[in-house]
Amino acid sequence: MSLKGYDEWKLSTPNYYEQDDIVAGKCKYCNYELYHGDDVYYDSRDDTYFCDKQCFILNEKDKLEEFVEKLEEEKETYHTTIEAELEEDE
Repeated sequence: MSLKGYDEWKLSTPNYYEQDDIVAGKCKYCNYELYHGDDVYYDSRDDTYFCDKQCFILNEKDKLEEFVEKLEEEKETYHTTIEAELEEDE
């Protein structure tokens, strides 16, 4: 038993002019293809698109980690132990 119209659909030449099938860009974080009409997350600072808010957050997290590593390399920030200043009894 076959579905009505399935063979015709499967054997037909794709219509590349249908807008839903046009790749409009790629997600900056995961490189997933984004198609015309997809709901995406846009960052106007870099004019970049993301699949969703999660990809955007992960991309920002990676950039923050790179920034912190650069600060550590330049000795601007580092891990240390904090000590309270104790007042001496007179």
